[in-house]
Amino acid sequence: EPGGTIWVSYIRINGSLYYIYVKSSSDSGATWGVGAGDSGTALSTGFTSGFSKIVIGPNELYVLYTAAGTDLFFTRRAISGGSWSSASIIATTGVFDQHFDVSINSESLLGVAFDNDQLRFREFDGINWSATATLDSAGGTFPQVDYIGNVPVVVYLRQYASGQFELMHPTKQTGSFSVPAILDRRAKQFDRVTLYD
Repeated sequence: EPGGTIWVSYIRINGSLYYIYVKSSSDSGATWGVGAGDSGTALSTGFTSGFSKIVIGPNELYVLYTAAGTDLFFTRRAISGGSWSSASIIATTGVFDQHFDVSINSESLLGVAFDNDQLRFREFDGINWSATATLDSAGGTFPQVDYIGNVPVVVYLRQYASGQFELMHPTKQTGSFSVPAILDRRAKQFDRVTLYD
């Protein structure tokens, strides 16, 4: 965060359940919380599976996490301190796993890309969540989100054959996302293959 504190969100497994935790260090990672015995702050009850990500905005910390593969949750807290907000579901139905990403720009516009059978995107302006936009109806793995100014940029892998992937990206210039295109035309599928015998 701007004051130098480092934050991490992580999964703590207790028995067969997964719990979402956050923890911080104010000495460049030498000590986390009050020491190794400090688990940090629990943000969730136990789930059968879970993945989490944390981003730091100008004034707030944001954590997104999946729960039992069925929901994507969102919670936040002021950098200055206080309690974490009650977690709210920002996406449900389908199957959620590690294939989501979150980014924030300098004006605290938060963008989330996630795959729950289709690759989708939502934005949070600090008050309201946008409608869900479908980026790729075929889905996408390992999406990455960043901002150029107020324009979200999403790249991801699309599988076109068993074990074979293309790096794709849609663009958002006029309020809606374009049809995804191959990010690097040099890495696209071959147009044709000629075999000699």
